[in-house]
Amino acid sequence: MVAADVGAGTGYFSIRLARLVGPQGKIYATDIQPEMIESLRTNLRRENITNVVPVLATQDDPKLPEGEVDLILAETRW
Repeated sequence: MVAADVGAGTGYFSIRLARLVGPQGKIYATDIQPEMIESLRTNLRRENITNVVPVLATQDDPKLPEGEVDLILAETRW
């Protein structure tokens, strides 16, 4: 399974999703802030997670590969 965590921040859900899909799965973790992507990478190393792909997105484009994602987790804040 391939999933995406849009607005991943530091990777709280990305790490949990990565464990759920296992080593054969992949998680794309997107965020628009470079600092969040760096924190995500640090957390992935600390947790020894290798099946998460950090993606620096823009507000208009999540930069996900077209047609490859089975599930998208997107948190909205109002």
